[in-house]
Amino acid sequence: MSATRPDRRELEAAGYEQVHVELARWDGPREGIGDIGGVPHYFSSTFGEAGEAGDFLVRPVTAAVFALERELYAITTAWERRLQAGEADRDSNPRNGGVDARHDELTELLAPHREVPEGARRPAARMRSVQEQSFQAERTNYLMLWRPAGRDLPPRSGAGAP
Repeated sequence: MSATRPDRRELEAAGYEQVHVELARWDGPREGIGDIGGVPHYFSSTFGEAGEAGDFLVRPVTAAVFALERELYAITTAWERRLQAGEADRDSNPRNGGVDARHDELTELLAPHREVPEGARRPAARMRSVQEQSFQAERTNYLMLWRPAGRDLPPRSGAGAP
């Protein structure tokens, strides 16, 4: 298997779709907003296989909520870039609350939209990173391949069967 990450165009041609906002990550994406069929959806992991393939609960996101989530993500990614550059410390993380008033306001406004409703769809997904800088406000540096529940994901290229 190649040590380099695939090109975005290669993954898109294989059916992978963009993740726009990352809300939580533990050994792989756990919550966020990504395209499914070209439409932004919240996704929430059911804590299946981390990093390779896992089950998620998904639901569509309205354009207005998507815009607010992207604004919140821009605040967070700006802090992440400052942290990596040595210009911020962990105590200044806006996720801590009380650090950035707009971040706090958006977090409160968006909380009810992040709740997973009964009957949410439950597809499986696999994440792949691309050769891009992390912590961009406009999108993450990974894409997801989605499959309906009960349909197997194809083997990861070069890694054999899942």
